Amino acid sequence: MNLKLKEKIRESLSAVLPITGIVLMISIFLIPMELGSVVMFLTGAVMLIVGMGFFQLGAEMAMTPNGANNLILRILAQNTGKEVLNIGGKEENSMSETKYSLVAAIVNRGFSGDVMETVRGAGAKGGTVIHSRRIGNEDVTNFWGLSVQDEKEIVLILTESANKVALMKCIGESCGMHSEAQGIVMSMPIDSVAGI
Repeated sequence: MNLKLKEKIRESLSAVLPITGIVLMISIFLIPMELGSVVMFLTGAVMLIVGMGFFQLGAEMAMTPNGANNLILRILAQNTGKEVLNIGGKEENSMSETKYSLVAAIVNRGFSGDVMETVRGAGAKGGTVIHSRRIGNEDVTNFWGLSVQDEKEIVLILTESANKVALMKCIGESCGMHSEAQGIVMSMPIDSVAGI
């Protein structure tokens, strides 16, 4: 048997065995179960252990090539002289080379005017508002206790990349999640623009 598979099955065994032992003790001393039920339970536990072992092995094998991809990108960076890998925590070249960025603020309906007022103070000249509706899992919303309005507005602002962070900070401070607007702000690089 593969050594990695043995290791993963051992990990699964250490996770499942304590629970299996507790259930067996309860079934022996507190609530007696029929022999057929105990056999089915133990068979299920063995199948769970083996299945988790195979799953963990597959996940590890799928993740390992990412390290190889990292190595290939480093070699490409050395050969081309251009940084293709984000080393050192700075923005990737493809994003930092773009002249324009699109800042998108998603806020509760009725707050797009507040967003525009804020960004005009930071130097933006205008934006586009798109009316939208949130689609999500109501059970999740109720579970987390979030107050979410279905009607949203998306404010799109095209700006020079140098001004992007300032706009995002302004929007976050005045219309972020802590406010009634419950805004989420994101940005995207724009590689080409026509008409400006």
